[in-house]
This record gives sequence, C-alpha cells and structure tokens, in this order.
Amino acid sequence: MKLSIFLLAILCQSISAFAQTKPPSSISPLAIGDRVPNLEMTNLINYPSKTLRLSDFKDKHILIDFWTTHCTPCVELFAELDSIQKQFKKDLVILAVTHEKKELVEAFVKKNKYAKNVSFIFVADARQIGKIFPHNIEPHDVWINKGRTIEAVTSSAYINASNIEAFIKGKKFSYIPKNDNILYDYDKDIEANKTQSSAYFIVSKRTFHKFLPGVQTVAGIHNADSGYFITVLNYPILQLYWFALTEKLNNFFRQTVIE
Repeated sequence: MKLSIFLLAILCQSISAFAQTKPPSSISPLAIGDRVPNLEMTNLINYPSKTLRLSDFKDKHILIDFWTTHCTPCVELFAELDSIQKQFKKDLVILAVTHEKKELVEAFVKKNKYAKNVSFIFVADARQIGKIFPHNIEPHDVWINKGRTIEAVTSSAYINASNIEAFIKGKKFSYIPKNDNILYDYDKDIEANKTQSSAYFIVSKRTFHKFLPGVQTVAGIHNADSGYFITVLNYPILQLYWFALTEKLNNFFRQTVIE
C-alpha cells in the first residue's frame, strides 16, 4: 500500500512538471501590457535546435517580427534587423515569424539577397503564433521585455538602434501603437464595413474617406450583390490621381464587366 502511494505521488509530480513546461494549447490574443506565456516554436531556421521556448532567452528582450516572403517592406527590413541583432546580441533576440511553410521560407532565405546570411532566427509555419498576436498587415512587430511582458506593438517604422537601445534599458520611446483592423472585410466597400466615421461624402456614387488605421493599402475590383465596385484604400492622394489619369483600374473594370 505504501509502495502504491509512493508511485502515485511520483506520477502526479511528473504530470505536473510536464504541464508546466508544455505551452498552452489555446490562448486569447495578447495586447500591450500582457504577459506572454512560455511559447514553444518549431520549424526554425538559423537555430541549432528543432524547438525553442521563450524561456530559452530568459535574460534577453525579444522582438517578434511578423513577415511574409511576398512583403517587400518586410524583406527590405532584414538588413536593419540583422544590424540590430549583431549590435545588441547580448541583450536581444529577434524572431522573424511567418505563417508560410518552412520549405518555402528556406528556399527564399537561400536565394534572397536581404535574407541570406542574416544572424536572427526565422520561424516558419507559425499560424498559431499569429493568432496570439493578431494582425493583418506586415511588417508587424511585438516588443517583449525579458520579463515576457509586451512593451509595444508597432509597425517597422520604429525599428532602429535608438529605440531598441531604449527598449533594452527599460526607457520609454515614442511610438504610435499598431492596431490592425482584423475585422475589415476587403470584399466589401467602406459603407458595408460600417466604418464608425462621419468623415466621408458621396460624389456620383463614389465614397471618399479619410485614412483608415489598421487597414491594408490595397486596390482592386470587387463583385457585390449590387454590382461591381472599385476599392482604393489608404493610398496617398497623388496615387489616386495616377489611377484616374492612367485609367489602370478603369480598364480593368471595363474588362471585368464585359467578361
């Protein structure tokens, strides 16, 4: 009887220890000020092990940079990220995270001039990580201090040595939090998305609206129940003139209607 109780105690301790090291199977999206759990990541490139946990970098700050291979600003940022990783390697680890498959990312890293020979870590096929830090526009950067608390969520505009140094030293730096509108439906027009703003007006069935924070810069043709409509979102005003004068969208629109 004593032996059975002893074995049961060992078993309970083993299960408890396993549960503490295993990352949570589901988690709510996190925001600035939240503590990040000990996430486990696989599908790694530029890392000696097959898996990593955030606790592997317990004495370092972490910058998670979300990117994709078809995002030009993301890829062009790699040179700056590599420089920062080398400069602050004792205090910072950079994780370049993407939802794309590891095979695709490996091939891309080998041939792309910005991606090959960089010193930071790539994490591929990481859709679950993206759900923890929800966004719909890349680059998307999450700043996590060595206590695993989210200090900032920004665009890549704030990725520079000065801000990184302030981040590492626990000092504040000026930034505008990046807050993507993940509910925006790009197959619907602005009115259908029920944008909470009175700053638009209708001119000959055209809707003009001020800049929409958290919405991608996109242009294209969409088919709605009431017909076709053209969307040009978050482009500079000069770009709108270019679309109008060159008739790029108008030609595409006419071809779409004919077809």
